[in-house]
Amino acid sequence: MLVRLPAPVLLIAASSVLSFALTATAQGQCGVTDDALEPNDSCGARASIGLGFLPGLVVEEGDPDWYEIVVPDGERISIEAIYPPPFGFGTAIALEVRDPSISCDFVAAAQLAEQRTPTPTGTQLEWSNLTGAPKAIAVGVVVRDDADEDCYEYDLRLTTAVDACAPFADDVLEPNDRCFSPRALSPGFYGGLQVALEDPDLYAVDVPAGARLLVDVLSSPGFSGNAVFLWDDVATCVGYVAANAIANSGDTGASQTLAWLNDSALERTVLLEVRHPRFGPAPFCTDYSMLVRLGADVCYLEDPLDDNDTCDTRKPLSDGRYPGLRVRADDPDFYEVRIPPGRTFTASLTFDGALADINATLVDPATQPCEFDPFGSYLALAFGLGDRETIQYTNTGATELTATLLVVMSPLLGQPDPRCMTYRMAVQGSSVPETPIGRAFCDPTPNAGGTPSFLDVDRIPVLGDPDLRLEVTGLEPGAFGYLVMSPFVGAGQVVGAGNLCMDAPYYRLASSIVAADPSGQVSVGLPWGSMPVLVAPGSTWAFQHWHRDRIAGGASTTNFSSGLEVVFQL
Repeated sequence: MLVRLPAPVLLIAASSVLSFALTATAQGQCGVTDDALEPNDSCGARASIGLGFLPGLVVEEGDPDWYEIVVPDGERISIEAIYPPPFGFGTAIALEVRDPSISCDFVAAAQLAEQRTPTPTGTQLEWSNLTGAPKAIAVGVVVRDDADEDCYEYDLRLTTAVDACAPFADDVLEPNDRCFSPRALSPGFYGGLQVALEDPDLYAVDVPAGARLLVDVLSSPGFSGNAVFLWDDVATCVGYVAANAIANSGDTGASQTLAWLNDSALERTVLLEVRHPRFGPAPFCTDYSMLVRLGADVCYLEDPLDDNDTCDTRKPLSDGRYPGLRVRADDPDFYEVRIPPGRTFTASLTFDGALADINATLVDPATQPCEFDPFGSYLALAFGLGDRETIQYTNTGATELTATLLVVMSPLLGQPDPRCMTYRMAVQGSSVPETPIGRAFCDPTPNAGGTPSFLDVDRIPVLGDPDLRLEVTGLEPGAFGYLVMSPFVGAGQVVGAGNLCMDAPYYRLASSIVAADPSGQVSVGLPWGSMPVLVAPGSTWAFQHWHRDRIAGGASTTNFSSGLEVVFQL
């Protein structure tokens, strides 16, 4: 049975702050006549009301109520749809404010505010008139799609007060108050921003694949920190359910930090929202500054042997040393090795065992599952603790065995998850032909001794590796020279008696001047502490060795080795 509330009564307060209210109880089926302000079922047929209090209104699913209210300039209106428990807490009725001078339709330009603030007794919405003149707004009262009932009685209460934000102009990034119309944001620092109750700031940020988004928000001193959310799309942003956010700042201090990793294979555009905290002494608005950063996540940088995270994409391993490899718990490493008859294969892995554990297994993919299972079938297993794992297997068969080496990472019990681990691996006993490291370029000109000089590297280039050596062969004994590097490979130009095949800018590693030994070879390490230019993870650099030479008759000149282009890993 529907309990009828008293007929609508308009109360006009004597003070300059007036109140107009709505209150409701819910019923499964209304079965009642329209309230006194019907018909007002559309924005175009809205009922004009003043500030005050109005009880006994009825709203039905598919039959919303619309009102027109004039808000004085510089004041903030609070609209409350009140309906008692168990139907309160903002779960039944939604509120929205439109600008009828633009459109009564549901278009982004006309939307001024929407209900996103449940209260213990219903739904509340606030909007500030900072237009410079009195403003007529259209207020919609709607039964939510997820409401338990299809009909509700409610009271409507509206209050206004001078808006503390009125003396402040919009910040430089306004308007950006709607999920539908966020402000595009690039990495950088943004100061002098302002956020108000029911007037959030929305930003669209493009996050490249594998990049980490870091946002630091510093609120005005003395206020609780603004709430910072990251939404995947407009729908979740409008819904404003914290559990649906892909990231949030998660604390209440004046300094907020949000971090999110795009671990997909594609660039994603996400919506960053900064909202007023609704706590502390600020009644309506607060200032804030924001630092937005995008950076490569070390755990998602490819190592020299990626992409090898499935059995089908395993990378062949020849004998040698492999520094700078990286494994994640969700991204194991697969390698192919070939073990001749009667030969013993050994792989030694070293890593920081205090952070997490790395284990390995060797399987025959022709007869065994290509997976890490310490309790399953395998040829060999390395499943211990510490800073090193060694796996070993002897091929006792009569034919060469092609096997798969699988390396996995496991977080330590009770320890924080490091998300990824870097390891070094030494391989012995695989007959896979050696794979060249780097890309050779530029044909060298023979020196006075009749031989050209060639540049090579002794291992996968890893930033800061003190053992990394660039090696030159084919020099005249005693010929002095040093390395030249550039980010660009060029078409080639004759310099002295040789070919310089790099384009500017050039960087000379003059601190690495060295003379060729009696066999015409040099081995040069990189001066990591005094490099002439920053070498970033994942960057590509070209090298040539510039050395002394002689022309016919014995006059001095210079010459160049072949070129080598390499990618530096972490």
